[in-house]
Amino acid sequence: MSKTLNIPANLNLSNGEVQNAKLQNLTSTPQDATESRFWYDSVNHRPMFHNGTSAIPFGNNYSGGTGITISGSEISVTNYNNLITTSQKGVANGVASLDSNGLVPSAQLPSYVDDVVETYIVSGAAALSAGWLSLTDGGTALAPETGKIYVVLSSGSYQNKTYRWSGSIYVEISASPGQATTSTPGIARLAQYNDILNLSDTTIVSPSLLQEYTTSLKCFWDQNPALTVSNDGVVWEIPIPYSVYIVSVIINKNSTGEVIFAPWRVVQDNLLRIEMLASSNIAAATYSATISYHPLY
Repeated sequence: MSKTLNIPANLNLSNGEVQNAKLQNLTSTPQDATESRFWYDSVNHRPMFHNGTSAIPFGNNYSGGTGITISGSEISVTNYNNLITTSQKGVANGVASLDSNGLVPSAQLPSYVDDVVETYIVSGAAALSAGWLSLTDGGTALAPETGKIYVVLSSGSYQNKTYRWSGSIYVEISASPGQATTSTPGIARLAQYNDILNLSDTTIVSPSLLQEYTTSLKCFWDQNPALTVSNDGVVWEIPIPYSVYIVSVIINKNSTGEVIFAPWRVVQDNLLRIEMLASSNIAAATYSATISYHPLY
């Protein structure tokens, strides 16, 4: 028969042992609990003590963060919202994983991050069809996507050309320009002799042709020994070879070497006319004309 012994004063055991003792078993915190009061929680099966404010489990107590409580060797998780599980990696509404280089794998990146795709032609596949290209040489066909650019690396007529997926076939983005020749226009047409005489912004002169043309230029020199300028001006007519293209006409004042600007024109197949109008800049003197020309035949 158990009995209760009430000790109103402190009990000093003088370093003696308390053997076969038990804490008071309670199902809830005692109403008269004060700081340092001990008891045993018979519902949760653990010793408890009061810290002066509230009852807490007796032993090592650590906070593991929001929703996580560590009490001794016991870990309690009450809120899973702040935890990341393995199944949440690399999936929708989860988190991105990292590869061996610490980078996010390309499969987990938006498609616009890698809009240019290097590809290989699938052997035996119909050209430009949905199964035409592969990500690896000899691999299976890729699933084409709109908004991407596909560069073909396979050798042959398609090599280094770029394509986009139209929804039904691969379409070349820009056709390669043809090889320019002296007779066939390409990305830049090479000029012929008659092109040089009538150059335009769309004509490209090859260096070798330009050299050949300039070395074939001819010139001659004529002098009027006593050109007198009157109020009406003077007309200086110089015979030139037949069937030539005049490239330039330079007029110099012999005494000073000064270049004189005067209009000129070919009035016949073999006659060049220089019109030196009267002005204070054209004085009576001896002038020379140097005519550069190119034979048309």
